[in-house]
Amino acid sequence: MVESEEQILPATAGGAAEATHGQHKVWFPQDIYNGVITMTMPNGGKHLKSRVLGLSYSDGINSVLIALTTNSIGQILLSGNQVIYTDAFASTVEG
Repeated sequence: MVESEEQILPATAGGAAEATHGQHKVWFPQDIYNGVITMTMPNGGKHLKSRVLGLSYSDGINSVLIALTTNSIGQILLSGNQVIYTDAFASTVEG
């Protein structure tokens, strides 16, 4: 049995980064606007895919879309366990 590591590394095939040394395996896209975050559950189970569409706020009754996702290239932080997409949201949405 190999101990899990909370570490994100540059991707070996496509995408920007991958965390594959834990129970859950996660792949991060190079560009958050055009890409999909993919996660494989433990034991090769379900494959989950997620795409960030925007930033919104909800108070439980009302909700508002604040900003839409725009092109942003992911960077692995020095901690080695986080990916950041700077300036990932376009200017505010009026409505």
